This record gives sequence, C-alpha cells and structure tokens, in this order.
Amino acid sequence: MQVAKGVWLLPHTTPGLEETGRKAHMYVDVDGEWLADDLSHEQSLVFETENGLVIFNSCSHAGADVIVREAQQALPGRDVFAIIGGFHLFETPEGDVRALARRLGDTGVQRVITGHCTGGHSYAVIADELGDAVSYLATGSVFVF
Repeated sequence: MQVAKGVWLLPHTTPGLEETGRKAHMYVDVDGEWLADDLSHEQSLVFETENGLVIFNSCSHAGADVIVREAQQALPGRDVFAIIGGFHLFETPEGDVRALARRLGDTGVQRVITGHCTGGHSYAVIADELGDAVSYLATGSVFVF
C-alpha cells in the first residue's frame, strides 16, 4: 500500500513464515489454540530515496534478507539501498547469523543499520561478514539518505 508519494507499507508475502515463527518460539492465540506465528501482522515501511529504497522494520522477525527480497518483489526495478531495524538475533547461534549476513549481502543491499534486538555478538558477526556496509543503530542516531 502506498501511504504517501514514495512511501510504502509492505506486509509479508513469503509463504511458510510460520516455520520461522516456530523456530523463534513465537506463537499466537487463535481461538484458544496456540499456533506458530506466521508473522503476517508485521509490516515494513519503505521509502523511495535518490539512493534507492530504504526499508524500516522493527525486529525483522521474518529475517532481514526475506524483508529485502519482499521489497524487491513488491517494488521491482528499484535498488534497495538500506535496511534499518533490529534483527531479533540476540539468542541465535553464530553460524545462523553468518548465514543470514551472507544471504543479506546476496540481496545487494548497500547499507545495513541494526541494533536493538540484534544483540551485540550478532551485530559483530554481521559486521565481520559485511564490513563497512554495517552501522549500529542506537537512540539518537542520525542517518541521511
């Protein structure tokens, strides 16, 4: 949904995200039954900038790489310049974090700005994989696109 000129609100479109929810121990109460969260209620805010798309997400529960790919599919022909948000990796094994960082790098995103629920160790692993493309997101941070 375009909410303003150059500003989009994107829901998840990737099938099978309930497996991601199950792996993260995230469940929703549906009529008294606890089901794996399919993350369908989460959305990304995407801005068109001169440098390309800038994606904002809160905890990126579906995976930062999945979110970038969904934006690329929803808004074809536009480069993704940056993804900004937490990545919900604070308890994720290092090998899984490295794999995510590589998949994220494979999307072509140029800037990765993360903090919050990413966790310090996971942030360091992502920075090790993606180098100078990674910046830490903290209260008071200012980024210009």
